[in-house]
Amino acid sequence: MMRFNFLILPSLLPRGEKGDGERVKSIIAPLLLGIGLTFTTPVSVAGASLKKTKQKLAQTQRKLSYYNRQLGGLKHLIEVKRKDLIWLTNRLNYTQKQIAKLSQELKDSSQVISKLERKRGNLQKQIKEIEDQIAIFLSQNYYLDNQQVESISDLINSAIYKQISQQYAQKIAQLLKEKKILEQDIRKINRQINSIKSKKEKLEKQKKYYLSLQKKRDKELSELKQKLKLYWQKIQQLKQRQASLQAFLEKMKIVKKDAVQMKESPKKFYRLRFVAPVAGQIIQRFGSYVDPLYHIRIYNNSIVIKTQPNAKIHAVERGEVVYIGDYGGKKIIFIKHPNGVFSIYSNLTKVSPFLKKGYKVRRGEIIARVKNSLEFAMSYKENYVNPLRYLSIPKPKSSNK
Repeated sequence: MMRFNFLILPSLLPRGEKGDGERVKSIIAPLLLGIGLTFTTPVSVAGASLKKTKQKLAQTQRKLSYYNRQLGGLKHLIEVKRKDLIWLTNRLNYTQKQIAKLSQELKDSSQVISKLERKRGNLQKQIKEIEDQIAIFLSQNYYLDNQQVESISDLINSAIYKQISQQYAQKIAQLLKEKKILEQDIRKINRQINSIKSKKEKLEKQKKYYLSLQKKRDKELSELKQKLKLYWQKIQQLKQRQASLQAFLEKMKIVKKDAVQMKESPKKFYRLRFVAPVAGQIIQRFGSYVDPLYHIRIYNNSIVIKTQPNAKIHAVERGEVVYIGDYGGKKIIFIKHPNGVFSIYSNLTKVSPFLKKGYKVRRGEIIARVKNSLEFAMSYKENYVNPLRYLSIPKPKSSNK
């Protein structure tokens, strides 16, 4: 959708003594050359050089808009990646602490097991020594009456064992009890060690995964930041180019820096009875608004009406056609109404074959068609006025063919 900023200069409108050639120049120059930065396609009125400059300006604006959108998307993506990296770093720190804790537990458990195993070995040694002492004692002080003893165990279980000093028996029993407890402790600690080893192995795998992911995110973030830097440089270049082109247009008096909006409605407007140019939905209103994406204030000198396909466009009031021409690949019509009021119809696909320069139109007469939207503006004495203060746009009833 193209947008226009027209600057109406009624003082330059044709007088009765002027010829047709002068009339066209005096009307079209002020009407079409008042473009601002909202143009997307220039009007060819000041020669090839000016047309080329306007085309460059429009192209620069499109590129600037594109890079700004890309910049916004990149900023959002970088923020997402940055938060992702913060989360990964926190997870890595936590995992590293858990691994260190488990490593210490493994070390402590291993030391405990070593102590227990040494203690168990000592107990086994003591038991063996006592058993040996019992055997020596029995062999030195008693005859076994020709009984064959094949082992210490057989000796202990024999009737002779009952004659051994109660002191030895109690000591062996106590040592066996301690040995049993130690073996239970060793089995318990071994289970703990296996559990700790399993946890540590799992954490090591997590650490490896997080490190790999962190490396990947670091690379992605670095690439995004580089891309953001390139986009930012491109935008600055485009802004400089845009400023240079705009300065050239202002120097050539193709645009006016400060457009003035009428704050009060002229009384003569109310003497006219305007009808809607077309039925539809208003998708762009007159006046200033803040762009939601770039947060910059934009001023619209026109309204845009979304219509049904191939909708018919009507003259809003009686008047005279002062210009019909091409505008950005579409048609544009200027109609001068009584009391110095102008209506401007843009984005037209077809113009009525009856319409010519100087043609007198009636209120409501069909003058053109649009594909699916009409851009409409009204002016009075070099000032734009809000069309919606003087006419209303009805909703479409049915397909307009």
